[in-house]
Amino acid sequence: MESITELAHDGQARSLTFSPDGTLLAGGGGVDDKHGLMTKKSKYNKMKTVIWQLAADGNSASHVAAVEFDDIVHATVFAPGGNLLAVGGENCEVAVLLVDRGFERATSLQCAAGVRCLAWSPDNRFLASGGEDMQISIWDVVDEVLALQLPKARDWYCGLAFSTDGLWLASCGFGTREVLLHPVTTSEERLASRPSSRAPSEADEAEAPSLDGDEDAHDGADHEPRRLSSSPAGPQSLAVTMSVPASVETGDQVQGFMLKVEQVGSGDERRPQGRDARSDKALMLGVPLGQTRPALSTSRQAVELKHTDEVMGLAFSPDGRFVATGGEDASLVIWDAADGSKAAGAKLDDPISSLAYSPSGLYVAVATTGSSLVLWGTAEKCEVGSKEFDAPVLTVAIGKSELLAAGTADKGVSLLSLPNMQEIACLQHDDIGTLRCLSFSPCGGMLTGGGGIDDMHGLMTNKSQRNGMQTVVWRVAAVEQDCKYMRSIPFPDIVHAVAFSPTGTLLAVGGEDRAISMMLVDRDFESVSHFACVAGVRCLGWSPDSRFLASGGEDMQVTIWDVISEQMVFQTPKAPDWLCCVRFSPDGRWLASCGFGHTGATLHPVEDEKQESSPSEPGRAGWRGSLRGDRRRP
Repeated sequence: MESITELAHDGQARSLTFSPDGTLLAGGGGVDDKHGLMTKKSKYNKMKTVIWQLAADGNSASHVAAVEFDDIVHATVFAPGGNLLAVGGENCEVAVLLVDRGFERATSLQCAAGVRCLAWSPDNRFLASGGEDMQISIWDVVDEVLALQLPKARDWYCGLAFSTDGLWLASCGFGTREVLLHPVTTSEERLASRPSSRAPSEADEAEAPSLDGDEDAHDGADHEPRRLSSSPAGPQSLAVTMSVPASVETGDQVQGFMLKVEQVGSGDERRPQGRDARSDKALMLGVPLGQTRPALSTSRQAVELKHTDEVMGLAFSPDGRFVATGGEDASLVIWDAADGSKAAGAKLDDPISSLAYSPSGLYVAVATTGSSLVLWGTAEKCEVGSKEFDAPVLTVAIGKSELLAAGTADKGVSLLSLPNMQEIACLQHDDIGTLRCLSFSPCGGMLTGGGGIDDMHGLMTNKSQRNGMQTVVWRVAAVEQDCKYMRSIPFPDIVHAVAFSPTGTLLAVGGEDRAISMMLVDRDFESVSHFACVAGVRCLGWSPDSRFLASGGEDMQVTIWDVISEQMVFQTPKAPDWLCCVRFSPDGRWLASCGFGHTGATLHPVEDEKQESSPSEPGRAGWRGSLRGDRRRP
């Protein structure tokens, strides 16, 4: 193997891919000399994808383009049709670039964690990604939706590949000595496997939209899109296990291996006839199964609640008429939610870290950075009580029985009575670590708190459970004897947000593991689903009917989730920095958020979305058309 030429990337080249015709070569990479401690990396660290044009004789190459990214690029792969280039890395997204348009970005697919590997399906329609979230995601690139996710693996994925006939998806990764071959089928094949369904005819196949660049293909809007799914019958996967004989193994160095193919998984797990999964889940969770869903209003404008510094906390009054905000300017302000005018307010001695409205609407509890808790009377429009603590108060919550809970940095929760601020009990747990969030159940009989300590400052992915990364649940009452510890739920990273649903059936938990866990309260907090998030979760807020959940945090935008379909409903525009609080108004007409980098809070108007199909976004038809074959080469 003789070297023909050297192509300079400037950073560390971590991935390479040839275009299908062999005329282009793309390489991605970068250097993170801050070891993940900085979110805004230097442009000089060459976190980019470079594309070179290769000469026909193979003896020279020229630079074509360089696409910069805000974190290290680990995966680059051309689509089989040659019209798209997919790029993934540690910025938790997959960028799809248009080759014929100077590698203009067509779309971005938001991932739960860093992307380490990518693979295109042979028909150019689907893209598989894997990496630090320890599971494979398969994306429908045309519709920009997540088509399928495989179960979690033991550790990070580092390799993916579709077979040329599209029947298998191979994967490998850390933490295992096996390569998995996942059987893949299309929705048409799944229908054909059912006795009561008609198998697709040749005419059906001819009318299906062509996704490989055929110039005669049409839009195909009347046909169901082809979806990837696990095989409906038979073994779920074949494991190609590398079995290492002891005689050829020296210490940790493997000298040789044998291949053994074995069946893994069970057979058909289809739901019995007559059962509706969505109705069953709605019944179980105690939430309505309506035909509408929330969306940002197009008829009403967002309202800005202006402070002179960052707002760290907000809360709606029980009737939804008012919203209280407070933050770094030490100002507590009560706003009229209808028009954003100031109704009342006060200047405190220290910045505000958290606040809560009482269910009666008579009080607002305010935690300050000066280790004090202030009780503000809404009728009196002044301070009506206060209490000093030995440690900073990080979070505060008020329950239906007018019980006030204050979480402090010394691992404790003080349970106080209103309005006299007398301590009822001190709720502690040895392994809770730093308590960062609190939530009362709707009936006020339970209190949950989440927290933890990361003494590795984000440098370790497997953190010790001794650092209190968990959620703790207590039974609470107006007398100390009736307050008791119930249970704790461990998490792999710090917990920043806990929230009981208004129906009391669910507990949502989010944190730095980039996921939201949904737990059934009446089943001893059994975990029933997980929402994979783009970045760490710092705040959660339920819709009044418990059907939708808002999350925010390190991805700098609010995401609304449908807890029944377990899908993302919509996202608000990006904020300047991390979000630290998000709340629905009690009437569901407003979605409030606040965070770092913004001197105020925002009320986003919300309305029920009409169920008609909406037209494509401006600028999207062009790149979707390039998949369907109506692109024009220069």
